[in-house]
Amino acid sequence: MIKINLLPVRAAKKKETFMNQIYVGALVLVLCVGVIGWRAYTQKSKIAATEKEIQDRKKQLDNLKAIVQKVQEFEAKKAVLQQKIETIETLEEGRNRFIQIIDQISQAIPGGAWVGNLSMKSTKSGAATVLARGAAYEKDDVGIFISNLSARNTFIKDVQLGALSQAGGSVVTVYNYDLTITPQSEAKPAAETGKKKGQGPKP
Repeated sequence: MIKINLLPVRAAKKKETFMNQIYVGALVLVLCVGVIGWRAYTQKSKIAATEKEIQDRKKQLDNLKAIVQKVQEFEAKKAVLQQKIETIETLEEGRNRFIQIIDQISQAIPGGAWVGNLSMKSTKSGAATVLARGAAYEKDDVGIFISNLSARNTFIKDVQLGALSQAGGSVVTVYNYDLTITPQSEAKPAAETGKKKGQGPKP
């Protein structure tokens, strides 16, 4: 009977199987490393692209902030300029009104009285009064002056006698007086009022 020793063959097969497993494991390891590397590369690219986008957005935001700041500065300058324009217009209107009141006062002065000083004073409410200081030969002239002013109610709202004092010597006697004259509020034209309210003139 012939006996065959199969141990070397089995050992060779086991060795071959073990080597195949090593090759497969190595291949799997290489594939895993490759996949991980590829994922890391793609993630790094995405992170770089995201960071670049963030930087671009920051630059855009900085540019927008600069534009907003310039707009705010422009609005502030515009508000200051508008306020100056309104102040100039108010002063111009007040000057014209003051000239009209002076004209009315000059026409109301009787022959025995005169005005030595005129000044305008603004009150806390924004209204203006005219202070007139002068003198007259007779008390009646002061009364006539006040009556003449009160009669001009289109321009003058109220007249108040502040002080009346006698001055002078034995030859000539005069009466010094102080008057507070309140002008009428200047009526705005209808077209201008409608314009301020956002209403155009009716056809």
